[in-house]
Amino acid sequence: MTRLSASALDRAATCPASLALPQARTITEQGNLGTAIHRFLERLQQIGRDDALSEIENEEHRAACAKLELDGLPLGGLAAEVAFAFDVATGNAREIGRSLGRTYGQLLPTEIAGAVDVVGVGPDHVYVADWKSGWADVTAARESRQIQFGAVCAAQVYGKSRAIAEVIRTRPGVEPFTSRASFDGFQLALLSGELRDVWAAVEEKRRQVSAGQTPSVAEGAHCRYCPAIHACPAKVALARALGAPAEIRGPEDIVGAITPQTAAAAYDRLSAIEVVC
Repeated sequence: MTRLSASALDRAATCPASLALPQARTITEQGNLGTAIHRFLERLQQIGRDDALSEIENEEHRAACAKLELDGLPLGGLAAEVAFAFDVATGNAREIGRSLGRTYGQLLPTEIAGAVDVVGVGPDHVYVADWKSGWADVTAARESRQIQFGAVCAAQVYGKSRAIAEVIRTRPGVEPFTSRASFDGFQLALLSGELRDVWAAVEEKRRQVSAGQTPSVAEGAHCRYCPAIHACPAKVALARALGAPAEIRGPEDIVGAITPQTAAAAYDRLSAIEVVC
């Protein structure tokens, strides 16, 4: 059974079935670059920029990291890659360790685990930040379930009643984009409950799949990188429809079928077809 990880929380909140269906992950060069950038930013916290760059063996990855615009970003006196576990049964959080490389050890069946890229502890608050790389859309800090997980866990583990959270998107040669949110004690308590709701929704979908039922899914932009896309009922149905005999005989039929009233729907369908292909 696939566990619910913090990195999958945003997708799970939108489409719980994506965590209940069989998973198949694809490793891409862009994904490798993203991993290299994450590792560079982690090591930068620990040993400084120049030494962190020197550790990168891939020349293209090293060049991309060297171009990152980091001025004004929090890069000193903070802990990197802090792993937490949140128990949905009790609402309690714990720190697992640091720089574990997504190896979280033994977890309870009711625990969500995840690593927070940057963590700091202030007099009356905690600071958590999540680095994002690449050109994909980024969820704002206030809406990101992943960063909410970090805020809830860090505040509880370090005994603070307030959390400042940031999502920082870095791209080679481009000034970073930062989204910030602040959560007080009341908001953190609400977020804790919402994380438990997401877990419960995923578990319900898993029970449906185990019983041989077809779970309902929610399609959207999150589908593009979903590891369950090959088993998704909506995508499988679309793939089968693509293989069916077509009524369209030529370009003139396509042009005639698309009107101002149907153009938006046609575009949405094309986007879905591109994901399947």
